[in-house]
Amino acid sequence: GIGKTRLTEEFAARAAGRGFGVHVGRCSSDEGAPPLWPWVTVLGSLARTRTDELLAEPIDLLRSNRAGGADRFTQFDAVAKVLERIVAGEPQILVFDDLHWADPSTLSLLRHVTDTVEHGHLVLVATRRAHPAPTGALAEYGESLARRHALRLDLTGLTTTDVGELAASGRSTALLVQDADRLRDRTGGNPFFLLELLRAGPDTMPAAVGDVIGARVGRLPATTQRALRAAAALGRTIDPDLLAIIEQTDPDQALDALEPALEAGLLTVTAAGELRFGHALVRDAVEATDSPLRRQRRHAAIARALLDRDAASRHLAEIARHWMQAGPAQAQQAWPAAVAAAAHATGLAAHEEAADLLAAALVAQTTDPGADLVARYELLLTRAAACRAAADNTGQRAATTEAIEIARRLGDVERVAAAAIAAAEGGLWSNVPEGTQHSVTVEALRGAARDLPGGDTALRCRVFLALSRELFWAAPGGDGHPAERTAHAERGFAMARRLGEPRLRSFACQTLSLAVIYPATLDRRIELTEESIECARAAGDPNGEGVGLFWRVVFAGEAGRIDDRRVAVAEALDHVERHGLRMLQVMLGAHQASWLALEGRFDEADALLDDQPRRAALASFPFREEAVQATRAFIELWRGRPVTMMERFDALAEASYTDVDTAVLIGLIRSGRLDAAAARMDRASGLPLNADDFAAPFDFGILAEATLVLGRPELAGRHYPMMLPWSGRMAAAGPGPPLGPVDGFLAAAAAAVGEVDLASRHADDAARLCVQWRMPPVAAWLRDLRSRFGF
Repeated sequence: GIGKTRLTEEFAARAAGRGFGVHVGRCSSDEGAPPLWPWVTVLGSLARTRTDELLAEPIDLLRSNRAGGADRFTQFDAVAKVLERIVAGEPQILVFDDLHWADPSTLSLLRHVTDTVEHGHLVLVATRRAHPAPTGALAEYGESLARRHALRLDLTGLTTTDVGELAASGRSTALLVQDADRLRDRTGGNPFFLLELLRAGPDTMPAAVGDVIGARVGRLPATTQRALRAAAALGRTIDPDLLAIIEQTDPDQALDALEPALEAGLLTVTAAGELRFGHALVRDAVEATDSPLRRQRRHAAIARALLDRDAASRHLAEIARHWMQAGPAQAQQAWPAAVAAAAHATGLAAHEEAADLLAAALVAQTTDPGADLVARYELLLTRAAACRAAADNTGQRAATTEAIEIARRLGDVERVAAAAIAAAEGGLWSNVPEGTQHSVTVEALRGAARDLPGGDTALRCRVFLALSRELFWAAPGGDGHPAERTAHAERGFAMARRLGEPRLRSFACQTLSLAVIYPATLDRRIELTEESIECARAAGDPNGEGVGLFWRVVFAGEAGRIDDRRVAVAEALDHVERHGLRMLQVMLGAHQASWLALEGRFDEADALLDDQPRRAALASFPFREEAVQATRAFIELWRGRPVTMMERFDALAEASYTDVDTAVLIGLIRSGRLDAAAARMDRASGLPLNADDFAAPFDFGILAEATLVLGRPELAGRHYPMMLPWSGRMAAAGPGPPLGPVDGFLAAAAAAVGEVDLASRHADDAARLCVQWRMPPVAAWLRDLRSRFGF
């Protein structure tokens, strides 16, 4: 009520007078509002002003499920490109009101347009409440606006003088200064509160705005009160046709009944001709004046009316919301409606909305006496799949954990297995945080492996593969030793080959490759990756193929086959773009940016990495922030800015559960902070040195450099023989940022123990590789190290 909407309306009116097209989309407080509806409204308004059909396809993609599950980035980019074409010749203003109620997809598309439309005459205007402070997607969009140097207006309350002028505009006499000051003090100058109190009478101010509204409603005619309560059940924006249906009258009579409320200021007519409640609090207060039973009956009537409409499929989320608010008596309709709406949202790739709808469905299902345990189980797995698509690991685990318990109560080992498998699927490697296991899932998978009937079946195969992935972070000597992880992967892999199903074989190859992801297995991992790509192509599985292409890039780089890697990354980037594979777009983009920096191609690295937060905003999955931030840090390192690198890693260490100790160590070493580096080195030297770890070449390389700079010959002597078999390879930790040839770090370890001639030979090899691999920043680091330490 601070005046956001009124200000934008005045702004829009003045802009329209100067030749701008003005198009308004309002975000709804209704939980059942369709995803992207403000955008559908804005683009529909824009389309009505044009003679061409440029906007027909983007609008159709956003308002229906004809997108067939297409990636949102592809859809959103189409909208941005069409807008850029339009505003190249015609100035346009797009207004998004009440952004604090925006669904995640609306915010993601706004962020995409804000970040990508660079040319033409386009003004974006957005309003939101100041409190509470924005979080999540809304906060991220605020960051995008700040990066574009957007004008921000923080609206404050009216002054005492303003209050007096506002009061005088509707009164025959001016308000006394002391009365205006009192109103200002009690309301904070909030225009909505002031207007409401002034209309009710400043001498008889109620204790709360709700009381004011209740009193005003009570003074309306009985027919208006009934119509207003029915309208409140519809939502903040009132559809006269729908109101007429539930009131069993015609639209004109329904509007006539609301006319006194319009005159009283409870309702307003927008510039777009929509009839709305003047404020969300007005709608809430009006609905609260009705009895709970009547509210529930009205919501049920609205749901039925929407179902009878020809375009009911466009209102699935709204139908579900009304059934949900119709009370326990309608639970049998409510949760299936939410499932249908979630399926529709999934078709739009609005995975967060789908997961939220399914969470509501699970709540409603508990009050449906006809829903048995099997129905509960199936709904839980549906929600797990939606959470997996949205990369909501917490929701995915919660759903599968309950599903496992239900399956056990049913005594159905196959359902136990399926639920546990659903918990383990969806990631590039594992869905659990680094260094952890999910005991419920691991126990269920082990039990299924033991209790399922013997023989080769796809279910048993997937159990072994899922169990291997769940044990990805198993530490030597702990529960789920890496040997067990590998054994399960080998067993699932052998079974998948015997079964012969291509998609299963592809997943088995990738799982086994991950189970043995340590330096000594590089050749086998490369063979498995090639087989996984071949099988995924045979199965027509673009996601599986994309994952295989990603690992082909990573392993080629690890092997030092840099020319092969350049070919592979071009193919992989093309594939993930064509198929809109969001997770791989982010991970592959970050990985490639780190390699571009190693080659000194900093502008290209920046451009590629700058694109990743925009893509990451359309997705949510483990390690995406770590991947982007770690790459940013290493770009700064190779630019010669180790202090800036340290600042980025300090922030990452605070925000992430990922271990960044060795990465921070190299920043300390190269920025000259040797005392801090020595303290961290003492901590690291107490750890067991494990060459059978995917990060070993990266970690050992950094520690080798540290042993030279800090004078730790004993540790260097322990490192050197373990690193020697990796000569000719890249020092990297899987898909993380690379450091350069392992030979350069072998040189450092040899120099640290006084073997100057040996160090010189390794350094010569490293220098040749830097030239061959076209990595001048690494070559410069190596020359400096040799000059300082005389090898």
